[in-house]
Amino acid sequence: MQEASMKLTESLHEVYEPEWYGKDDVMTIGKNCDALWEDFHQKLVDGALITLDTYLGQFPDIKTRIAKRSRKLIDYDSARHHLETMQNSKRKDDGKMTKAEEEFNKAQKVFEELNIDLQEELPSLWDSRVGFYVNTFKNVTNLESKFHREIAVLCHKLYEVMTKLGEQHADKAFTIQGAPSDTGPLRLAKTPSPPDQESPPESPEASPNHMLAPASPAPARPKSPSQVTESSDTWDDSIVSLLVFFPTEV
Repeated sequence: MQEASMKLTESLHEVYEPEWYGKDDVMTIGKNCDALWEDFHQKLVDGALITLDTYLGQFPDIKTRIAKRSRKLIDYDSARHHLETMQNSKRKDDGKMTKAEEEFNKAQKVFEELNIDLQEELPSLWDSRVGFYVNTFKNVTNLESKFHREIAVLCHKLYEVMTKLGEQHADKAFTIQGAPSDTGPLRLAKTPSPPDQESPPESPEASPNHMLAPASPAPARPKSPSQVTESSDTWDDSIVSLLVFFPTEV
């Protein structure tokens, strides 16, 4: 939309002749429109897109920590299983038993630290989505509302300039085929309507009770050369069918 507005402004500035009414006003309005679009775009970036990027920036770290917790859970479960195996073994080795307990305690500590942190952060992150949505869309709608109010004022000014330009050149009316008619200096021609189609003549064989007579049989479909015969009866039937559909005037 911003690009289209700028192109429209450039085109208007190029075709607007110096002696026409409101040349300076048209230039000023075009520049102000471009400035409004640029300001709206910048505020939209600052008030919505940057906030959105900041909010979304939390998720890669959260996903990494969740994946790490899953791996540490596997290590924790493996250490627990290894310790239980050592404890249930008939031939117990105190040295191996002590090492297995140390590995189990270490794996358990690492997993629980990660798990506790995530259990505290994830609910608050989930709940924060409501406030984020509210603030973001309030900012966006407020910016759009202000922008449209200001751009509407400029559009109205441009409309007034075009109206006075039309009054200045009221004797130079022209027509545009296909456009709706107008009562102002710009007189537009309506598109000529197609001629009314003549209704088909009433069948002379209509019954007294206004019921149409049975339709005449349709002409035979054209056949391929291999199916065409030289029979005189076939030619007679075709001629009769054509005369029924295209009666000659007497």
